[in-house]
Amino acid sequence: MAALSPEYQELLKRELTAQYVSHLPALLPNTNTPQQQTDKQTNRSLSAFALHAMLGLSARAAARAVVDDFHDNGIDAIYYDSKTETLHLVQSKLKAGEEFKQDEAQAFCTGIRLLIRQEFATFNQNVQCRQVEIETALANAESIQLSIVYTGSRVSDAAKAAMKQLVEDDSHGEGERLLPTVQYYGPDEIAAELLLRQSYKPVIADIILSHDVKIEEPRVTWYGMVNVSDLVALHNKEGKALYEKNVRYFLGSSKSDVNKGIQATLSNDPTAFFYLNNGVTALCNDIAAKERKANRRRLKVRGLSIINGAQTVASAAEVMNQPNPPDISQARVMLTLIQANTDGTFGPRVTRARNSQNPVSVANFASQDPIQERLRQELGGLGIAYHFRLEATAAPGAASILLEEAVCALSWLAVDARYPVWLKTGKGDVYNTDSDAYKTLFIESLSGVHLANAVYFSRAIQYLVKQADRSSSGLERLVYRHGIHAIGWSYLKRLRNRIFVPVPVDPGGVGAIVSHSFDAHRQVAVDSFSHLGKGPLGFFKSQSDTTPYLLRVTESAYGLQNHLALPALMLPQGQEAFPRERLLRFLSQNAAQV
Repeated sequence: MAALSPEYQELLKRELTAQYVSHLPALLPNTNTPQQQTDKQTNRSLSAFALHAMLGLSARAAARAVVDDFHDNGIDAIYYDSKTETLHLVQSKLKAGEEFKQDEAQAFCTGIRLLIRQEFATFNQNVQCRQVEIETALANAESIQLSIVYTGSRVSDAAKAAMKQLVEDDSHGEGERLLPTVQYYGPDEIAAELLLRQSYKPVIADIILSHDVKIEEPRVTWYGMVNVSDLVALHNKEGKALYEKNVRYFLGSSKSDVNKGIQATLSNDPTAFFYLNNGVTALCNDIAAKERKANRRRLKVRGLSIINGAQTVASAAEVMNQPNPPDISQARVMLTLIQANTDGTFGPRVTRARNSQNPVSVANFASQDPIQERLRQELGGLGIAYHFRLEATAAPGAASILLEEAVCALSWLAVDARYPVWLKTGKGDVYNTDSDAYKTLFIESLSGVHLANAVYFSRAIQYLVKQADRSSSGLERLVYRHGIHAIGWSYLKRLRNRIFVPVPVDPGGVGAIVSHSFDAHRQVAVDSFSHLGKGPLGFFKSQSDTTPYLLRVTESAYGLQNHLALPALMLPQGQEAFPRERLLRFLSQNAAQV
């Protein structure tokens, strides 16, 4: 098992600080510096995080269980679950670079023995203040569960042996109550929990269908008429969670004639809405039929996600949430409910097929890529909204990133010199989730924080290029205007050491970081342009022109013109994944860092 990555360490520390620190027992008097005390509070919170995750406690209750401080005898949290009559004893270590060691396990074992013997005088004030509570728990508990929480690579064999010896030793007198299996809560569990906390909660709803029909095979499916007002109420309650598996969110009535038409029909002729609308399709994990009254069936639906018809429901909600809304009590729409695991392969197939009949961009299907959802969750943990589904309210900002910005930034980081041309021409299928061009950008190892940093720097570069465009004229201006992707591609690689760090950069400070070195770089880009009768517009759309140009720019800007490796790399190579692959990889890897 790998240790918790630096990127997830940052997510974890943010979560610990935001959710638990304020609820912890006060630190005992000490001479530590303010920063040391802050770090200590973060470390103490890890036990609370694990209790919250493992037992479903509130953040406050989990934090109040923490006893970690000086003289805690290796026990970091004590919690009694009265429902299961289980006493939970926890030791946690927030040390990502180290394994959980034997001496730490032995300290935990010693503390457990002391607690079982109720030798409270050996413990710190956090334990002594809870003496009566702990005595009661020891008296009433049917079982005692030991848990070790760690962020390092592993629990050492010697540490596991020490824990095994404790649970098998009857000398402490609790052989029957001490559970034989120690619970190990490590990096994989922590990372999964961090993502889970940024995921949308499954939608559970009662759906009332009239004139309902059920199909049993090959998949359980219900269809019938549903009141539009019921769907509006569901939209208002659940928000984006209702459309988690859709290809896009609400596009807004101001940008869509179709959505304007939906609202006009609801306002002027709601009884005709059923006949003028294509209907709504939703997936769900489970459908349970409940009572039927007056030709109306109530269905209990779990894991509900509208995959087609989001514009219908959201447009109706927009008009109904305005002052003096129309009466839509007579408006109905056809609803199809398909029982299918929304995390399986069938759901995405249905979503793609149901949306292929409408004007949906291939980029919208990025919503079906689990990597995009994982990135959204990671960025959410950093307080950054990632809009990889098209929606009306999405706008770029310090705490907001759009899919098109992500594609641009990652294309600039790519080694392959075809990406600048693809961005310029709109070719290359960089938004198509089935294409190699897309899959090369959005890889499993891509982290949310690295994506954010790349976007912040690419925004700064675009701003500087546009400034240069406005302040120049003639051929130079056209190079900036039409060569922006080539310039960005050649310069962003010089920021790799600032992008691939575990914490997000300050968006407000990126301009100052790049402005000086970028001025020299853009001048190299202009000086390297050789048009030979072809203007910049046609030049930067041509791969045969752009690739040699990028080689000239990078060799010069990176200071590699006289590198001894270049002559051999310039020679024709055998089969390569893309043109001049070996040479481009060498130049990219040796880019002079800012």
